[in-house]
Parts: sequence; structure tokens; C-alpha cells
Amino acid sequence: MRTLCPCPLCARLQHLAELDRLIYGLIQVRRQAPQETNDLISVFLSAVDEATGEPISDQQVRHEIVTLFMAGYETTAHASTWLWIHLAQHPHVEAQFHAELDTVLGGRPPTWDDLPRLPYMQALIKETLRLYPSTWILFREALEDL
Repeated sequence: MRTLCPCPLCARLQHLAELDRLIYGLIQVRRQAPQETNDLISVFLSAVDEATGEPISDQQVRHEIVTLFMAGYETTAHASTWLWIHLAQHPHVEAQFHAELDTVLGGRPPTWDDLPRLPYMQALIKETLRLYPSTWILFREALEDL
């Protein structure tokens, strides 16, 4: 994508326009050829406005998708970053973390059913989120130089 203006605001607006183009394109494709799928987009597309009884608008579907993307992607990335930083700084904690994973998972990918059997991992994640909450930094930008 070519930025016409080098200022940060224009660059963000162009990225937002590209994101909207992709999301609205996906919505259009799914509305034109509805599929039997078990995903969140299908849930949004089948949602009904309680006040009117009409399907929710494409704009509302877009807002829901962007909200979930930001909440699911950015917050997870922030938490993961801090978790890995701290594990790298504390090798004994990292060793215990990997020992628990090896014992419980035996080299296979985890499933939801494994979570109760991973208390050390859960404690690490909760402590990371306590120390560095993921959402406090989102969407903050100084409006002027300080």
C-alpha cells in the first residue's frame, strides 16, 4: 500500500481503509453465498437487531469483527510478549514451565481439556496479566508533545 502523505495520521487512515476493504469484502462474499459454518462471522451475519427485528448492518458486523480482532490479537500479543520476556529472565521458572508442558502434553498440541492440568502455566499467565495488563496501552497516543 502506497502512502500518499507521510504523516502518521494519514498512514493510519490508509491502513484502516485497507482493513475496512478486506472486512467489507468478506462480509459481502458471505452474504451473497451463505455457508453452513460454525464461526463468529456466521454468528454476526445471522444476528438480529432486537429493536427492529432486522439483521444487523454490515457496519455493525464490521465493528464486531474489528473489536474481536483487536481484543483477541493485540491483548494476546502484549501478554505473550511480557510472559516470554520474564521467562527469559528467569531460567528456573522457564524450566518448570517446560517441565509441566512436557509432563501434561507429552509433545502434542494443547487442547481446552488440558487447561485444568496446567496450573503453573495458568499462574504464569495470571501473574503476567497482573503485572502488565494488556488493555491499558491500547489506543493511547499523545495528542501533543510533552
